[in-house]
Amino acid sequence: MSRRPLGPTPYTEFPQEMSARLQAPEVNEFEHQVNWPRFKALLPLQAHRILDFGCGPGNFTQELAEKYPDAEIVGADAAEQLLPADSTHKRIAFRTWDGRSPLEDTEPFDLIIAKMSLQYINEADIRSVSKNLVDLLAEGGQIAYSVPHPADSYLFNASKHDEWGRRHEPGSYTREIGQTGLVATMTHRDMSSWMKVFWKKLPDCYTPVVDEIFDKGKPKRLNIAFMSGVDDGMMEAYARIDQLRPPSPDPQPIIRLEADSQLARELLLGDISDYPTTPLP
Repeated sequence: MSRRPLGPTPYTEFPQEMSARLQAPEVNEFEHQVNWPRFKALLPLQAHRILDFGCGPGNFTQELAEKYPDAEIVGADAAEQLLPADSTHKRIAFRTWDGRSPLEDTEPFDLIIAKMSLQYINEADIRSVSKNLVDLLAEGGQIAYSVPHPADSYLFNASKHDEWGRRHEPGSYTREIGQTGLVATMTHRDMSSWMKVFWKKLPDCYTPVVDEIFDKGKPKRLNIAFMSGVDDGMMEAYARIDQLRPPSPDPQPIIRLEADSQLARELLLGDISDYPTTPLP
């Protein structure tokens, strides 16, 4: 049975414009100046093989090579036209891959990242994509991803008929990509759904760390890293993120979830029996 082709996106319809605008800090300022430093703070201090899934034009992939000068890095994207023709770092290899089928001819990675790419994958494909990514993760490796914050994306989930559905049911919406002036279809998922994308597929020893990024007082990005066990690396990540947080009288916490906690059960298993059944105000 053949897979249906991916639909057209700004990445495939006008990749040159997308590439130029995504790489321009003055156009995509929040992603370059705010989210990327915070996302990097979640990542381990060392990594030997890295997969950057949904790497686009590869500008952040190049920065990974600077953060990890001895690492072998693979940048993968579904849009071949968007990938750079070459790299300034010899240790980076770019290849076309949409994640829906296993990635062949490769060794496991001890770090897998997906920064602002998973929201472009619909509900029909997200399970196979997440499984294929987890299958590439080396034992004890780390997986981290950045997505639109659900408290922001639900506002665009207009196909649902009540507040509860808009907040908690996955749905597609069309929105501008950063400040590029280009729009694309994305998928809204609530916090529980974004957790379950990978959590159920990882071994029991993995613990998620969640960092919420705000812009002008409103939630903008949700950054999640799954780490193997509770160790010094997790505490180091906390410290790095704290250094990057802007001063605030009510700072948002970094969340580390124990798998057997009530909050974890709610997020992982959908155990929300105590939540109100009426639409949210």
